[in-house]
Order: sequence, then C-alpha cells, then structure tokens
Amino acid sequence: MMVSVLGGLRDTGILDRFPGIAAYVARGEAPPAHRKAMADHLAVFEQTAPA
Repeated sequence: MMVSVLGGLRDTGILDRFPGIAAYVARGEAPPAHRKAMADHLAVFEQTAPA
C-alpha cells in the first residue's frame, strides 16, 4: 500500500532527496504481481471515464 502512495511522488523530484525510499518504491513496484494489480486497478477508471 505504501508503495502505491509513494509511487505518486516518482516524477516530482521529492524522492531524489531520499534514495533509500526511492529504492524501496522501485523494489515494491518491480514484481509482476504489483504491475498487474495496478493495471487492473487503473483499467476500472479507464472503462468508466467519460468520453
């Protein structure tokens, strides 16, 4: 759960100041199960987004 929250900071530059946390996020996002879970989660929003 924390990886999802911290992953939102990925492109902000904030994690650049905290290499240990950036590594933690990278390790948490690396497993295929995490990538599939996030893709499944986002698919719900893409299916229900207004055109």
